[in-house]
Amino acid sequence: MLKNVVFRSGHDSQLRNTLKGSTLPADILCHDPFKTMMETIHEEIEKVKAAEEKEANEDESDEDSPAQKNVIVHDLLPRMSLELDHEDEKAQQLMAFAKQAEEIVDQFVKLVVEQDSVQAMGQIMENCVSLTGAKRAIFVYDSKVAGEATAQCHIRRPQFRREHFQKICSSFVRGRGGPQPREGDLVIFFDGGRQLAPMVLSACVKITNAEDHGQHWEKKQRQEMIIHYCEQSIRARRCLVRGLIPTHEGIHIVTSGPVLVQDIPRKIFSGTSLSTAIGPVKILPFDEEQGFWLISKEEKDKIYGPAGRVLSGGALPDCPDRPDLGEDRIPVNYHVMPQAVFAELLHSFQASVMVNGTEIDGKGAEAAILAKKSYIGVTFTEYHAQQLRKLLVRFVWEQFKDQSSPLYNVEVQTLLKALGGNPNASTPLPLGSSGGSGGSGNTVQPSASGRGKGGRGKGKGGGKAGKAGKAGGKAGGKAAGGKAAGKSKSKKRAAGEDDGSDGSKKQKTSEESSKKEEIMNKLKKLTQGGLIQDDDDDDDMADEAEE
Repeated sequence: MLKNVVFRSGHDSQLRNTLKGSTLPADILCHDPFKTMMETIHEEIEKVKAAEEKEANEDESDEDSPAQKNVIVHDLLPRMSLELDHEDEKAQQLMAFAKQAEEIVDQFVKLVVEQDSVQAMGQIMENCVSLTGAKRAIFVYDSKVAGEATAQCHIRRPQFRREHFQKICSSFVRGRGGPQPREGDLVIFFDGGRQLAPMVLSACVKITNAEDHGQHWEKKQRQEMIIHYCEQSIRARRCLVRGLIPTHEGIHIVTSGPVLVQDIPRKIFSGTSLSTAIGPVKILPFDEEQGFWLISKEEKDKIYGPAGRVLSGGALPDCPDRPDLGEDRIPVNYHVMPQAVFAELLHSFQASVMVNGTEIDGKGAEAAILAKKSYIGVTFTEYHAQQLRKLLVRFVWEQFKDQSSPLYNVEVQTLLKALGGNPNASTPLPLGSSGGSGGSGNTVQPSASGRGKGGRGKGKGGGKAGKAGKAGGKAGGKAAGGKAAGKSKSKKRAAGEDDGSDGSKKQKTSEESSKKEEIMNKLKKLTQGGLIQDDDDDDDMADEAEE
């Protein structure tokens, strides 16, 4: 039947164009007369579902139990063990901030699961209020992470699937309320270093019920850009470097009309928004401490599902080994882009909402949350969406503790300290107050209870000042192998008191005069020949005399 309709002239042109512009036979049902019948069927199904959900909700409690609430905090703070008393006022406040982290994610980010047909995907996008009412929207499709190759995925990028791109892109256009993008909307396509421009343009067609179904967008234009990656960051990811290192990738911007961009400085990279190059972009290493998402093999299979696996050819000869990241720890994808790229796209193109058709690790969502912009991500499976939401909630919680973040919240820090937790669990613990170690050379090494000073080897701290040799400096405390320096001003202070922070002006003046008197006595003895010092002591006293 399909052959008769497509290749013979016995059927009308409207039906023929409908089949050509469809990715699946099921898409025919979105056109009349089948459309009206299917809508009636869906209405009846929704009535039955609503009745079942209402009955199920009556059996559930409106509020979560304390045990369930406690799981939220332990999930946000995996390194901190707190047994919270839910009757404690401070514990309740901490739980409120944990809930606020979830609300921030839900406010800016909406994760939708990929559907099989254009019709189903379009209905989901039409229900996204942030997309339909936005002034300007951008659609991002990264061909490097549109699934994963079934063999040697650490060096192979998935084969480009035209029907997959057309399905997601058409649903984005439908969510904007028309057969083609609005003026100012951008379709941003990352080609992964491959020549895919003709296939991308051929997939940008109208999906309508009229005769123009399957035809190209009016005034369709393509603008090509280049993204440049940092060579050192690429080398750091590779176990074996062979041949040339690809550091550039093409970005294709497709619009319905001219590309309208405001002339503003870039947010992260050099240049302005009118430049056709972005970079240098530093890609993340395979390290969880730096924000890379590592998971187990079982979790990865659940995230991608059958639709996320893209068939590839046989094994490549002399293929480098996969990076060893620990027992049962593998990247969610080997070709993801950092958060900075998405943040730059949102800023340079002044977008109100971003739709990521190839959502994988949440970096685009993180950039949108920090920029306070709406974000819609298309995930492979429901499990993928659930795990990604948890990841984003933990990200927001970490931003609460980061003083450089726009989401920093000092109340969270105070509550964590009051409840016995460590608000900076991922950072090194502060040093003690029993005295530091001697410095070396001209490097500055802080003492444990005061401040260290490099260069000339002069240290201040809570213990006795030490020496680390002729070329070494004193950084506070007693240095290993050093000599006692005589009278130290630290004897005049209580142990553990920071230098220069709580001392009075009178005490400081007394200490300075005592030190000057000590230096003058040493110099006097030297001139009289009554005291012989070694070379180290001579250098030290000469430096002290200069100061």
